[in-house]
Amino acid sequence: MSIEHQKVTALFDKYLTGFIKQDLFAVMQCYQTPCTLTTPEELKYIEDENQLEQTLAAIFSQLSTAHVVDIKVPQASFELMDQNLALVAIHWQFIDKSQQAFAEFCAFYHVTLTSFGSAKIRHVISHEISELKCFHSTIQLGNN
Repeated sequence: MSIEHQKVTALFDKYLTGFIKQDLFAVMQCYQTPCTLTTPEELKYIEDENQLEQTLAAIFSQLSTAHVVDIKVPQASFELMDQNLALVAIHWQFIDKSQQAFAEFCAFYHVTLTSFGSAKIRHVISHEISELKCFHSTIQLGNN
């Protein structure tokens, strides 16, 4: 496994675990600021850690309200754009307490790879699952 593959896998393992545990600090560490989060409904430009914390807290609140008890990743892959940037595609399934999918979608992440051994999310855009792409390098995450 290449060093880039290790960086991307470590980032999204931390991200998935943070979301499952609703660990706000762990998920915040996965993003660089400024960054952007895009859904079909809106684009959020996050300028600083304070805005990032508020945005993620609202997402966690929505997941709690929906009684999400598990998050599955049936498919994840990435492609290196250059030595400092990876494009990651993930198929997400958010499972509620009735074991039904509360939400299922794909997301594409622009990830900055640093020479310091870390990776950070710079931009994420969510799409309908029908838009999912499979890139060259697969990633095995958490419970999948």
